[in-house]
Amino acid sequence: MNFRLFLPTVGEVGGLVYRQFDLSYINIIGDSNGLDIVGKSGLLVDHQRSETSARFLPEPEMFNWNTSYTLPQNVGRLHVNAQSAMRLNSIEKIVRLELTARGIPRDPSDTNRRGWFDLAHEWITRGFADSTNPILHKATWGRIS
Repeated sequence: MNFRLFLPTVGEVGGLVYRQFDLSYINIIGDSNGLDIVGKSGLLVDHQRSETSARFLPEPEMFNWNTSYTLPQNVGRLHVNAQSAMRLNSIEKIVRLELTARGIPRDPSDTNRRGWFDLAHEWITRGFADSTNPILHKATWGRIS
């Protein structure tokens, strides 16, 4: 005699449903890797303090800069966040520069998922290069182009 026991399941588990992908790079930039050369107000090319005329306000003590860019085919956004900070257990002033690609391909099949992460990686690395001071790329970080 053979018995097969079928127990009712509580809520069938279906396939994976992808809602959003994230890829982040976090860069800590201090005096030892370039901040001493350009200063915190000269690190980002899109956010530089103008010194061409007399200024009432001194250089900011702290800052927080956010911006977003749409990825190709509207499959997400590149978020760039730069903020001044202090290194833990130290008095060293640093800039925390975070680049995050966030979104999802229209068709999240295996191939398209990999393609989305490749695109996110490209936008993060090229976005870093495009938004930071070119003086540091060659002199401090050893980037060729």
